Amino acid sequence: MPMQSNYLELLFFAPTLLFTFFLLGAIALCIVKWKSFPYQSQLVFFSLLLQLIAMLGTRILQTLLPRFLNVQEMGFYFGVIGFAATLISIVSWCLILAAVYTLRSETQNAVAVVPERFVPPIRSRVTKNPYDP
Repeated sequence: MPMQSNYLELLFFAPTLLFTFFLLGAIALCIVKWKSFPYQSQLVFFSLLLQLIAMLGTRILQTLLPRFLNVQEMGFYFGVIGFAATLISIVSWCLILAAVYTLRSETQNAVAVVPERFVPPIRSRVTKNPYDP
């Protein structure tokens, strides 16, 4: 039976591990784009870091608390943990919205312009008949 318990705990952490890898990849992307968009990258970086800390902290506490508390205390502490995680998530999403909608320079607000080297040459719709003199 102890083997089954370990597999269930691993199964419990599988979505957390996948989301952790996603957040770490997104944090790496923020660091790569930091030079091009410093303000937006900073906000998104801290937002993702908050989400990562909240998610991992919640999972660790949900795993460790049942070992030290009785059933009545667990309900209260799980409620507090869930409330704190929700507040952290709200702050995190506010940072992402601030990164998307605030403090953009005129060049960032402009419509994207494709460089000429990527635009195919314009061909005339009227083609010359090869048999005309």
